[in-house]
Amino acid sequence: MKTITPKSMVLIDEAFSSTSAYDGALLSEELIKYFAKIGCKGIFSTHIHGLPVDQINNTANKVDTLVALSAEGKRLYKIARQKPEGKSHALDIAKKYGLDFSNFYNTI
Repeated sequence: MKTITPKSMVLIDEAFSSTSAYDGALLSEELIKYFAKIGCKGIFSTHIHGLPVDQINNTANKVDTLVALSAEGKRLYKIARQKPEGKSHALDIAKKYGLDFSNFYNTI
């Protein structure tokens, strides 16, 4: 962290994924603010949908969001500059790998 400069490229994938969603979101927000303040370039890949990018941009104006698009639970392999849709499609991914929970609650 101490060696990052405006010329740095920072790549982060699923930071803080082993902590609670609440704590992970708080830590991620602070980390993004730190990077924006320094002015480095980077990619922050996350499933945290509620990061306040607009609020961060009120002071930094350097953060943007990109979303991997899907339709009807299927990946389109396209990236768009837009706000997250708030879905991680976990149930669709589970089904793909043979975990179908659709009848789970009917058997209890």
